[in-house]
Amino acid sequence: RGAATPFGVRRASSAAAADYVFDADAANFQARVLQAKTPVVLDCHADWCGPCKTLGPLLKSEVAKHGGKVALAMLDVDAEQQLSGQLQVQSLPTVFGIHEGKLKDQFVGAKSAEEVAAFVSRLAALAGPAPGAADDASAVAADARAAAFQLLTSGDVPGAAALFQAEYSRLRDEDEAAKQAARDDPAAPRRKGLSKPLEYDDERPGALDMGWCLYGLARCAMENDPPEADAAAQLLGALEDERRKSVLDKNVDFKAAVSQLSLALAPEPDDNELGDARRAFASGDLDTALDLGLKCVRRAGDADAKEAARALVVQFIDAMGPGPESTRARKRLANVLF
Repeated sequence: RGAATPFGVRRASSAAAADYVFDADAANFQARVLQAKTPVVLDCHADWCGPCKTLGPLLKSEVAKHGGKVALAMLDVDAEQQLSGQLQVQSLPTVFGIHEGKLKDQFVGAKSAEEVAAFVSRLAALAGPAPGAADDASAVAADARAAAFQLLTSGDVPGAAALFQAEYSRLRDEDEAAKQAARDDPAAPRRKGLSKPLEYDDERPGALDMGWCLYGLARCAMENDPPEADAAAQLLGALEDERRKSVLDKNVDFKAAVSQLSLALAPEPDDNELGDARRAFASGDLDTALDLGLKCVRRAGDADAKEAARALVVQFIDAMGPGPESTRARKRLANVLF
């Protein structure tokens, strides 16, 4: 879109509306849409538009689920012909996603309930905390991640992937903006760790959030139709990057998820006892998998074979996550090794 459209206007510092569903018009568009603190879904509709009558209630329902983290502006194009012309609305329904005075997303025509839910969730992920919530960036990231995994669980793989990617990009861009601000202000105190990329800095919560986004994208690649194994493997490589090791080691749930992903993407096991251990783990028979893996550690004929078996058992234990079972398994491995 050209610079003449209203989406080029920068957000002002004044507040947006209190209600998150409202009728938009030329009088309130600047304040309640472009200058809104929260993202805004702008629904351009008309009374004579059949699909609009179905889409409107869907948008209202999805926006309501986010409790004020995203607003819905209803624009009657017949009543506001000049404004709809400025927005370059040519077909109905047309829906824009706006944040900080800029166009972030859009679609034209009827959409399924799942597609509408994904669209609204992507916008909500751009918001700060809901009204009344603590101003906690970690909570914002956790909300976005939960929304993305919910979409993935419901079968909306494209919607989940878009939300994971949007959140990953948001965290990366905020980190770059903070670094640039520090460079532009010589008088500003130098923040420890800013020289290291956020996703590898285990001292900052955003590193774990970015890691979960990559894991989510890998899951989406695996659950695509058809599955995209190469893309998932590439994302796994990024997750297992040595620079991310401290982030993995600091969160047992994240480490367990990455270990499970690694086992799922491993090549077809060889026809030997280590292969049998992998197959047992894949089938959910953890006891047999550990027994076979520890047997291979104990009977290994050379150092390389022993290390391969030990690494596989450690991967099993990491994939089990925290709990008494993994604690007992670590003790069994220690007894075999020492």
